[in-house]
Amino acid sequence: RYKIVDMNRPESRDSAFRGALRNYVLARKPQVLIDVHSFPDRYPVYAGLDMVLIHTPGVTDEAFLKRYATLLNVAAQKSGVKDFKAEVQFQHQPVIHDIVKEGRELGLPADAVMLVEHNEGGPGNLGNAALYGKLHAMALKALTS
Repeated sequence: RYKIVDMNRPESRDSAFRGALRNYVLARKPQVLIDVHSFPDRYPVYAGLDMVLIHTPGVTDEAFLKRYATLLNVAAQKSGVKDFKAEVQFQHQPVIHDIVKEGRELGLPADAVMLVEHNEGGPGNLGNAALYGKLHAMALKALTS
């Protein structure tokens, strides 16, 4: 986790991954850019949460993030997932999340970019990456329809 350069930092902008992402955004102009990261289940700042949408004032749109968090919670409810909770929190570190920042620099609006932290334990500590993907798919469908 700490021995490689985080692709979400300014020093990664020259990497092949970031170049491919940049080219994709420029060519396709996606409706939504979601930068997904994870946090350990025992991380105290996000205790009791499954997904945290990070609001960076001046970069992301808080109302958009709150709406998306609501859509995730509704998707979980419709899927029968108990005790799932997604919410918006303000950025706790002085780091600007660079993929989101670059998305804005490339012309994406504040209400189309987000950084989402996934709990590595997942609901019931199951580590549900597939479930999280399904919830995002449902939320995105509701958002864009």
